[in-house]
Amino acid sequence: ERLFTAARLLVTRGRFEEAVTLLGAVEAARERICYRLIAPVRSLVNAAADKAERELGAIQYQAVLEAGRQLEADVAFALVPRMLSVTGLPSGWPGS
Repeated sequence: ERLFTAARLLVTRGRFEEAVTLLGAVEAARERICYRLIAPVRSLVNAAADKAERELGAIQYQAVLEAGRQLEADVAFALVPRMLSVTGLPSGWPGS
């Protein structure tokens, strides 16, 4: 569930491609181990995925999701610190 949380956080930061890459990797891993998300978590993940798809467009979303599905979970975990690093001020802040 930590990768799902990281993906949701990336969506809130507007980093949609990275979020969808993680979503693809974690969904593939989840399917391999037959892990089911509980309903409240699934609804949060679906909302983030829907927002990312709206922002990227369906074709780009599917391409990035499929690329993410090709990643092993350990590779996806290793990417999270770089993906979540903060550089600069958030958009809309004074001086940004």
